[in-house]
Amino acid sequence: MTYPIQKSEAEWKTLLAEKGAEPRAFDVTRHAATVRIRLGATRDGRFVAKRVWCWVNTGAYADCGPGVAMKMGYAGIGPYRFDHVAVDSYCIYTNLPPAGAFRGYGAAQSVWASERVTDLMAAELGVDPVELRLRNLVRDDEFPYKAASGIVWDRAGFVECLTRARDALGYEALRAEQEAARAEGRWLGIGFASYAELTGIGSRISASPGMPINTGMARAERIATLPRRSRARLLEIFPRACTGMDRLPTVALLQSALTRLMAA
Repeated sequence: MTYPIQKSEAEWKTLLAEKGAEPRAFDVTRHAATVRIRLGATRDGRFVAKRVWCWVNTGAYADCGPGVAMKMGYAGIGPYRFDHVAVDSYCIYTNLPPAGAFRGYGAAQSVWASERVTDLMAAELGVDPVELRLRNLVRDDEFPYKAASGIVWDRAGFVECLTRARDALGYEALRAEQEAARAEGRWLGIGFASYAELTGIGSRISASPGMPINTGMARAERIATLPRRSRARLLEIFPRACTGMDRLPTVALLQSALTRLMAA
């Protein structure tokens, strides 16, 4: 038996009575975490080493917890130059509701901790927090850059991003305003953070049996024709021999189907 989406309260009660059920709502939470960071730097403000520990509360079921723990660990290193890094990240079962994937996938927790420690280091050294970051961010002329974590960044604009944000904010004038506010007994906060998000991970797709190809394009976008034809040209085979991505449902198709269902 099928039922339309829009129903009156009386109809819902009848439906639930037929099914012998009661309405329930289920959801997951963001992974609660404890993050500990030790940061080593020289007196002139050059980062040399970083130690990161993450304890991730995945709830009663692992679900995506191990993946969240992994990303939380390496995200805590940040887009900075280090000679040495070490990370231990633990996914822990508890008797709490299960945790799931939220935007950032664990990065938000460790990045907050990392950038807070960076601010504390700036205060310890007597260096402006923006200047300390600029001294240690991977520079444009260093790409492609292999981080101490093993991750290779082919290209990014860490320094440009931070300097443009600083200039757009009117940083010097805002610092002066902050000092004036504190003299009047008011607190005015100014915060900066730098984070490297991994992108272009894409999908692993079979051009034909036994011929997997990695693409930086995401499956969720309706871009099946371009990668299929590109792979065909590269391998000098017919486009129809490249299968995989074009057979997957896309977000656009799913949204269209949902819209039609709700309008029925």
